[in-house]
Amino acid sequence: MAQKILDPQETPQIICIEFPALVEDEEKAVKCLGGMDNINKVIADPGNRRMELRFRPDDVFCKPTCTEPKDTQGLLLRVKCRRKKNSTEPPVFSTELLGVLGSTFRFTNMCDFQFLPMDETGKSIYDQVVPTSCLDTEYPNRQAPLFVPPVAFSRVDTPQNYCYRRPPTNRLMNGPLPEGRRRRRYGAQAVSHLQPNMPQQPLVDRRTFEERVRIRGLLGDLSQLKQLFEERPVMSRALIYFRMGGTKDRLKYLLPLAAYYFNTGPWRNMWVRLGYDPRTDPHAWKYQIIDYRTRSAVLKNKMALKRALSVVPYRSVNASKHKMSSINAKNLEDVEKAKEEPRIDTDFAFRPGMVPTARQIFYQYCDIEVPEVSNVLAEAPTSTYSPELGWIRSGTEEHVRTIITSHVDAFVASNSADGGAGDLSDLSDADDPDVAEEPDTDDSDEDGDADGAGVDGT
Repeated sequence: MAQKILDPQETPQIICIEFPALVEDEEKAVKCLGGMDNINKVIADPGNRRMELRFRPDDVFCKPTCTEPKDTQGLLLRVKCRRKKNSTEPPVFSTELLGVLGSTFRFTNMCDFQFLPMDETGKSIYDQVVPTSCLDTEYPNRQAPLFVPPVAFSRVDTPQNYCYRRPPTNRLMNGPLPEGRRRRRYGAQAVSHLQPNMPQQPLVDRRTFEERVRIRGLLGDLSQLKQLFEERPVMSRALIYFRMGGTKDRLKYLLPLAAYYFNTGPWRNMWVRLGYDPRTDPHAWKYQIIDYRTRSAVLKNKMALKRALSVVPYRSVNASKHKMSSINAKNLEDVEKAKEEPRIDTDFAFRPGMVPTARQIFYQYCDIEVPEVSNVLAEAPTSTYSPELGWIRSGTEEHVRTIITSHVDAFVASNSADGGAGDLSDLSDADDPDVAEEPDTDDSDEDGDADGAGVDGT
């Protein structure tokens, strides 16, 4: 058989459309593709048009499946098989080249969700919502059922490989919203300054919880903590730790039995004695907080950002693996050392000649020992409580913040002039102050402070 070399210029170029159905009527298949005119427009401008296939071409609400041309390499052949009747001779095959395939339309994308025009009984209302003719002048005046489907239900028409599963760190509560943190077993009560009544009693079972405190040998510390709240009904966690010393881990057991926690308002991030409501006591203005953030560029470079546990979505160790704790002489020495060396008061107090220990820190007005601030606060209290300002006048917080900044800038300037800027290098290693803390009530044994981030404003 002689071989013939094909000339690309003489060979017809064929565009293939793979119809995803068994075609018995070619005219109906072409109608599903929009007709020959639409097919020619798509082929002439494939960059701006997509080939659409509608399985119900007469329904204007039918959602199509779309495709774009794909470059392919193939040949379109016509194969004929000739057999002689009543003959045992093998059939004779003949082939004829009709053209070369350059591109192919394959409908592999999914259709959008189909929303049929039907009433509650399943009866079609298509004739009532779609005019049958452009000459039907009575159509705008006729009553029609409400049927206004969106243009598209789905944003994509390709299958997405997505595994539906519950987030590992969240659990569903009684409602549809997931819980953002694990179950709180220590019983701390975090309240808003807008709720009508403040807690009077611990949230946990007092007898059971005090038994756990007794087993841990903390009954003496609990009595000391209650005495501190009798002397001062509103305190920060840093102040409590400074007064009591020891380890911070034990406070998670003691605080829920003696105080509740404000997460918003003029006393936010403070612990308040159970049964005491600072919103009804005009003298509680001195326990209000001022949110101070360091403005000095020199201090910002010296201070390390404090980590925020509330924004860390993972753990660096396998939380499901059993852990083993051990007690040795070094651990006991560390505990004794912590009791002997309590935290310094710079974590919650401010005086001339000192700088904040973090870029963001909460001070209570009574802990700011600056003469200029004392003069401002002498005229700050009011007799009317405000949910935003508490018991002080408007503008007091900004005035006090400016005075603190002036003292900090003066201290930094004097240290720089005297060559003592190195004294500021220890700020990044200072213990985390009580800034933007949350109630230490997680199931884990880690400290629950979230320092330097996530402040709830008033």
